[in-house]
Amino acid sequence: GECSPTGAATARIGLLAQGGGQQATAVHGTPVTVTGANFNRASGSIARGATPLALVTGASISFSNGVEALRTLRADRKIEEAEIGLAGVTGRVTTRFADGGLLPDAIANTPVDLRLAFEISADRRLELRMPRAFVGIPRGEVQGPGGVSAEYDLQASGDGVTAALVVTLRNAVAGYA
Repeated sequence: GECSPTGAATARIGLLAQGGGQQATAVHGTPVTVTGANFNRASGSIARGATPLALVTGASISFSNGVEALRTLRADRKIEEAEIGLAGVTGRVTTRFADGGLLPDAIANTPVDLRLAFEISADRRLELRMPRAFVGIPRGEVQGPGGVSAEYDLQASGDGVTAALVVTLRNAVAGYA
């Protein structure tokens, strides 16, 4: 998920498969089109726990399940197998430097509970939560005179109990088959 002050919220999903083919009909019943407004970046928010972060100008989160293709020479051009790797969650938050923002957390190397959310109404909300996000110390040049921006790299970590990334979608769909 990505958040900045304007435009539609976007997500990219990459897939890996052994092979594929076309089906004449849907495999799991008839697809249902859900109508409604798309999430907009202007409806986004970033919070540390329950406290909104001030002056955020952009944010992004990336998730990788760590699966890699083992490619070998084969007559059918398929992959040999999909090797399971380590999942990883990373991100970036850019803020105007006002009250220190995430800097104290970065210096202390203390994990924070970060939430990136998009909300249309009380019953239409998408939240991407990193319960244990480690914040990198910002690097780069200071530019002015329009203000000082700080760009923080994020690395989420599970601790065996808490997941590295928790995604919650609230909408009017009762269930997904």
